[in-house]
Amino acid sequence: MSDDDPVGSVELVSSAWLLIGLFGTEAGVLDLSDGRLAFSGTNGTRFDVPVGDVRYVEFPWYYFGGGVQFTVNGRRYRFSFVVPTGEGGRVGDVPDGRRVGSLWRDAFSKAGLLRRR
Repeated sequence: MSDDDPVGSVELVSSAWLLIGLFGTEAGVLDLSDGRLAFSGTNGTRFDVPVGDVRYVEFPWYYFGGGVQFTVNGRRYRFSFVVPTGEGGRVGDVPDGRRVGSLWRDAFSKAGLLRRR
């Protein structure tokens, strides 16, 4: 993508955990690149869509900067960037998860997704 296209120029890839119900998680990779947002987890690719299909991006206060939620094609997704305790996470993982959450907030902002409803 060209430098004139802010959405296409934003790229970030990191580990993320899809939050399922109250206690379930699915480990995977959240990928924002080439104007697309995708999540591929242990159960396969959950979505791979143009950023224009992403809505209602929020970083709720109760995730303490370590998670995000958004809607893709009418379905709500919740992600944590902090390793869940059920996946071997510990208190020492929280700062790294918050740092990654900050990177995602910046990337979503640069891609124009924080303002999109």
